[in-house]
Amino acid sequence: MAAAGLILVVEDEPSISGLLEKILARGGHAVRLCATPDLALADGGEYSLAIVDYSLPGMDGLALIDRLRLRQPELPVILCSGLPMNPPVLHPPIHFLQKPYRMRQLSELVLALRQ
Repeated sequence: MAAAGLILVVEDEPSISGLLEKILARGGHAVRLCATPDLALADGGEYSLAIVDYSLPGMDGLALIDRLRLRQPELPVILCSGLPMNPPVLHPPIHFLQKPYRMRQLSELVLALRQ
């Protein structure tokens, strides 16, 4: 079982990951920040939710999600991208947010996925 409130954030932009950590902590969530897919995979933790950037060094977000879900097949995931793109075809519990997004939009999705 995933630790209550533990959210994995994989984001290589420090200003974004720092902001996400503050927003999520205000909502009562514990956050584990990883700047690269390798760090996220080496961590080995169990999470109640993962927030993953699409464009990461060494591995794209979809490939990382596949690897994370080998350990936790039902892990809810929010995939984010700032690249101009059509949202990839995703099946719940994977959801897509186009950057820039409103923090309220993220907070509401996090709450919905954690219930």
